[in-house]
Amino acid sequence: MQIVKQWIRFTDAFVYGVIRKTFSVTEKRCAAAGCIRDVAKELERFAREPLACAIGSRSGFQTHVKLRIKAVLGLFFVVLPLSVFVAAAHIADVHFVYALFATVAVAFFGASRAEEMAERYAHERMTQLNA
Repeated sequence: MQIVKQWIRFTDAFVYGVIRKTFSVTEKRCAAAGCIRDVAKELERFAREPLACAIGSRSGFQTHVKLRIKAVLGLFFVVLPLSVFVAAAHIADVHFVYALFATVAVAFFGASRAEEMAERYAHERMTQLNA
């Protein structure tokens, strides 16, 4: 049970770091390019729907942030686990469907943690802006 708690803490720290870095880098780039008007408004929208995609309802800033976050999380919660599980299935001489099911489970876990960490980051950043 202790290992699971440590894994969740590690995953949360990793996802939070990805979100924080992606948001701050994109914020700086968009501020320099002049495509972001109100950071607080963008954070409110981000907090409402952290990683959801709705065509036409996002700004360019939201598109850049969400695309970059999803790309990194897709790499670490889909591509890498799938590679590891397929290799393990091949070594253990079991059917590859088990690797797919395990990858889907890891992807769902990663997505749920990403939603929570995105909301947490948005609220913490809004607090910083309001202070």
